[in-house]
Amino acid sequence: MMSKNRITRTVFVVWAWSLVSALGFPVEAEKRRPYFTSQLGRRPPELVSRDEHWINAKKKLTLRQLHGQVIWLEFNF
Repeated sequence: MMSKNRITRTVFVVWAWSLVSALGFPVEAEKRRPYFTSQLGRRPPELVSRDEHWINAKKKLTLRQLHGQVIWLEFNF
């Protein structure tokens, strides 16, 4: 039978290892990948859709046609 001290130490080591595993090992900031990349100053990609996805439009519109207008984009995932 294991002693109480050894059981306590084993439980602590397992708890500490699971905490480090869950949080991840520290990585230098330069090596971390960003969650997003900035699109400032870049031209947005064209909207890819079919003609029937556009409401109140006979055919799909390009970004050039929408330039300067307020539009509503709805994403359904």
